[in-house]
Amino acid sequence: GNNGNDGNDGNAILDYAVLDVTRQEPLPPNHAFWKHPNILLTSHTAAITMPQDGAAVFLDNYKRWCAGDELKYRVDFER
Repeated sequence: GNNGNDGNDGNAILDYAVLDVTRQEPLPPNHAFWKHPNILLTSHTAAITMPQDGAAVFLDNYKRWCAGDELKYRVDFER
């Protein structure tokens, strides 16, 4: 979002950011971005995923979810 400012005047202000890459990686646990209410950090993964590997992980997690078991590879959005 941009607080209703369309940016035509060059003064657009973002009100939310989703960040995948940061200057310092990994960010230290006490970095302000972790607790900032208007920033969502996603895990930066710089690797090639083979379709069969991704499908196997998804299928395993789907079976876990259906059984009510804990999922693997969860992202902690509260960090």
